[in-house]
Amino acid sequence: LFPYTTLFRSHRASMEVLSVAHTRADLFQTGREENIVRVEKLYRADGIPAILSVAQIPEVVFSAVPEDIEWSRHSNFELLHTSGGRIILRDKLEITTRTCQELCEELPAVEQFPCRSVLVLSGCGFDQNNRPAIYGTACYNTELITFTIFRHS
Repeated sequence: LFPYTTLFRSHRASMEVLSVAHTRADLFQTGREENIVRVEKLYRADGIPAILSVAQIPEVVFSAVPEDIEWSRHSNFELLHTSGGRIILRDKLEITTRTCQELCEELPAVEQFPCRSVLVLSGCGFDQNNRPAIYGTACYNTELITFTIFRHS
C-alpha cells in the first residue's frame, strides 16, 4: 500500500496525513520563493508512531497540483510521477540524530514518538533529468526502524 510498509515486516502498517499546506518557500536556495505543497505524513506500526515524513514539493513540477485528498491515497513519489511526469531516481541525504524534545518545536508531531531520539534523513530528490523535484525530512523511531548498509570494495 505505501512504500514504508515493507519496513514494518511483523507490524501492521498504517499512514495518516497530518497536513497538506500550500505555501511559499525558497526550497532549493535559488534566491526566489515559489509556491510549494508541504505534506506531513505519520506512518505507524501497530499504532505506534514509526516515521514522520515531511515533503515539500514545488507546485511547478505538476501539470495539475493534486487535490489534498490524493496525498492520503498515493505516495508522494506516485503523485510526482502521475501528476508531474517526474520519476525520482536519486537523492542526496544528510543523516543526523536529534532528540524528540529538541525536534518538537520544528515538527510538533514528533511529540507522539515514544522514543527519546530519532534518526533524521533530510535531503533533496532528483528526477530523471537530474532536476531537484522534492525536498524532504523523515524522522525514524529508532526503537522500531533499523537500517542496514551493504558496502563492498
